[in-house]
Amino acid sequence: MSDRLDSAEDETLEVTTSELRALNEELNTKTNRLELAWEAARGGVFEHRIPIDDSTYISEQWAQVLGYRLEDLPSYEHLLEWLSEQAHPQDRQRWEHTYNTLIEGKANRYSIELRFRHRSGRWIWVRKIAKVIDRDEDGSPSHLLRMMIDITDLKQVEDSLKESEYRFRTLASNISQLAWMADEQGRISWYNRRWYEYTGTSAEEMEGLGWQSVYHPHHLGRVVDKLTACFAAGEPWEDTFPLRGVDGNYRWFLARAVPIVDEDGQVTRWFGTNTDVTHLREVEEKLVEADRQKDEFLAMLGHELRNPLAAIRTASELLRLNAEGNPRIAQAQQVLERQTAHMSKLLDGLLDVSRIIRGKIRLEREAVDFGAVCAEVAIDIAGSSASRDLAITTDLPPETLWVNADRVRLAQIVSNLLSNAVKFTLDGGLVTLSLRKDNDRAVLVVRDSGIGIEQDLLPHVFEVFRQSTQSIDRSHGGLGLGLALVRTLTVLHGGTIEAASEGLGRGAAFTFSLPLSSIRPHASTRPPPSDGRTLRILIIEDNEDAAEMLQQLLQRAGHDVTVAHSGKEGVSSAGDLLPDAILCDLGLPGMSGFEVAQELRRDANLADTALIAISGYGRPEDKAQALAAGFDIHMTKPVDVTTLEKVFARLTVASSTEAGPISPTPA
Repeated sequence: MSDRLDSAEDETLEVTTSELRALNEELNTKTNRLELAWEAARGGVFEHRIPIDDSTYISEQWAQVLGYRLEDLPSYEHLLEWLSEQAHPQDRQRWEHTYNTLIEGKANRYSIELRFRHRSGRWIWVRKIAKVIDRDEDGSPSHLLRMMIDITDLKQVEDSLKESEYRFRTLASNISQLAWMADEQGRISWYNRRWYEYTGTSAEEMEGLGWQSVYHPHHLGRVVDKLTACFAAGEPWEDTFPLRGVDGNYRWFLARAVPIVDEDGQVTRWFGTNTDVTHLREVEEKLVEADRQKDEFLAMLGHELRNPLAAIRTASELLRLNAEGNPRIAQAQQVLERQTAHMSKLLDGLLDVSRIIRGKIRLEREAVDFGAVCAEVAIDIAGSSASRDLAITTDLPPETLWVNADRVRLAQIVSNLLSNAVKFTLDGGLVTLSLRKDNDRAVLVVRDSGIGIEQDLLPHVFEVFRQSTQSIDRSHGGLGLGLALVRTLTVLHGGTIEAASEGLGRGAAFTFSLPLSSIRPHASTRPPPSDGRTLRILIIEDNEDAAEMLQQLLQRAGHDVTVAHSGKEGVSSAGDLLPDAILCDLGLPGMSGFEVAQELRRDANLADTALIAISGYGRPEDKAQALAAGFDIHMTKPVDVTTLEKVFARLTVASSTEAGPISPTPA
C-alpha cells in the first residue's frame, strides 16, 4: 500500500515539473517577444509597488532610452528626483502636474510627450505612459506601471511635416490666386487667406458646400458637373467661370485642380487654384471687338476702293471699243487696263491676307486639270507682260494631271508664283513654268533668271510683308503678300512649297506640289453661248460714274439698259420695266441691296428676273448674305464685260428653256 502511494506522489511530481518547465519556456518566449518589441519600439517598462518592495522592476530597455545601463541608475529612493532633473526645464512643470493628477486620484492613467537629457547631453523626445494598477484604501496608488518610448525620430518627422505644412500654407496664403484643398472625395477642407479676402466669407460659411454660394448661379450647374466628373475619374480639372467678390460684383476666374496621389497612385487629396482672368477676358473682348471693327473697315475699304476701280475698268473697256484708228487712245486704254488690274490684284491680296490670318478662307474643292490651269495663267501673265523684253516658256505634260483643289485658289497660287518671277526678272531674262508627274504627286516648278534671293532672306520669303531690300524707287512694287498667300493656300490644299536660290543675281526657283487625285469631273453641263438677243437690264448703283460707264458698255453690247441711283428708285423701276436682269450694288444709301433683293423677290411679276449682286463687298459672309437675301449671283467689283457676257449667256439659255434660276456660282 505504501509503495503505491509513493509511486503516485512521484507521478504527480513528474507532472508538476513538466508543467512548470512548459510554463517557464512559454514565459521565456513571451519575455523574448516583449523585449524584442520594446527594442523595436525603442522603449522600456518601469513597474513598482508602493511601499517599495522587491517587486519593483525596471527593464534594461527603459534605462537604455536615456543612454544608461540599469546599474548606472540611482536607487529608487532617488530615481524620481533624478529623473525630474533630467527633464527639460520647459516640460518639467507640465510633467509633474500630470504625475500629481495620477497620485491624487484625479486620473488612473496619463500619456505625455516631453524632452529628457540623454546621457550624451543631447535632448531627446520621449512618450511617458503611466497606469494605476491598484490603489490603497485611502486612494493612493499601490501598484503603478510606467512605460517610456523614444519618439525623437518621430518628432523630427512631425516637425519636418509641420515646417513643410507651415511653408506651404504661408506660400499658399500669400499668392495672388485663390487656393484651396480637398480630400480624396472632393470635399474642400481648406482655403487660403486670399479666398476669404476676395469672397468676404468665413470658414464656417464655407463648410460643406458653402463654396457654391459665391459661384454665379448661371454657371454653377455646369461647373459642378464637370468638377464631379474630373474628381471621379481622378483627372485634372480646369474651367472658367465668375465668382462673387466681397463687393457683390462678379469677376472671371480660371480654376485648376490637380490630384495628389500616394505611392500606389491613389488620390489622397486635391489642390486647386482660382486665377483672376477678368482683365484678360476684357482684353480678349476688346481684341475681338477690334478684330470685328477691322473686318468692317476692310470690308468698307474694299467697297470704297472697288467702286472707283469698277468705273475706271469700265471706262477702260469703253476706250478700247473707241480706240480703233487712234493709237494714242489705245495706248492710254492699255495703261488704264494694266494699272486697274494691278490695283485690283493688290486689293484682293490685302483682303485675302486678312481673311487668311482670321482663318476665314474656305476651299471649294473639285477635280481640276492642273495643266489647264497652268496654261491659262501663263497666257494671262504673258499678255500682261507683253511690253517687257522677257521670255516666258512653259513645259506641260501631255497627260492630264488631276488634282482635288479649289480651281480659283489654285490659279491664284500659280499666278502669284509666275508674277513674282516676272517681277524680279530683268528685261532680257527668262522665266520658265514646268509641270511634271512625280510618283503620286503633281510638281510645279517656276524658275527665273532674275535678281535672286539673299541667303538670310530665303527662310522668310513666305512671311507676310517680307521683301528683299529695295531702293527708295521700289521698282519691283507689291506689298510682300503674294508668297505669303501662296504658302497659306498651299497648306490648305495639303501641298508643299519650297524656295531655292543660289544668291543675288543668280535667279530663284519655287517648287509647288499637290497629291494627284483619282477624282474626275462630271460631264459638263455648261449652257451653250448666248444667242445674242437683247436683254432688258436694270442697274441699281449709287456711284454715278460706275453706273454710267457700265450702262454705256452694256448698251454697246446691244442691251437695253436703265439706271437707278438708289434702292427705292430701283425697286420702283423694276416694277415698271420687268427687266430680264438686275445688276444691284449692295452698299446703297437708305435701302441696302439686301433689302432691295428681298423686296423684289416678293413681287411675283419679277420671279423670273435674274438678280445679280455687283458689289465692293467681297467677303464670304457678304456673298452668303447676298444669296440668302435672294440674289442669284454675287460678283465682286470690278467686273469686266467678258465675265458679264458669260453670265448673260447663261441667263439667255435659262430664260429660253425655263430652266429656273441661275446657279449661284460666283462668276
